[in-house]
Amino acid sequence: MIDLQKKLILKLLTNQCTDGSYKILEKNELISLLPQKYRTTEDELNVIVHLLEQEEFISIKYEDDKVFCLCTLPKTNNLQETKEKDKEKFSISPYLFFIIIFAISFCSSFLAILIAKLISF
Repeated sequence: MIDLQKKLILKLLTNQCTDGSYKILEKNELISLLPQKYRTTEDELNVIVHLLEQEEFISIKYEDDKVFCLCTLPKTNNLQETKEKDKEKFSISPYLFFIIIFAISFCSSFLAILIAKLISF
């Protein structure tokens, strides 16, 4: 569960810190932006944010009980770009998908009819 929460929080931080500069983010606001199913406590949020800092995805400049002052590092941007490239690699146009499905359906119907004729012959 921590890994999924960590990914969600990293994505959230990336969306909040778009230009690479330090941003002041309230902890309660970050928690409220998470999906209801994956909401965390402030203590869990602190642990996850510090894990992200240790893994060099973010840099924390300042922190107190209510706010973080942080920015995302280039490693985070590289991770996002890699994910987008992977999605582009495996995307298929709907037109090509339709042609492939049609061809498979046609061949399977043809084989079913052929087998039925051979059995009855």
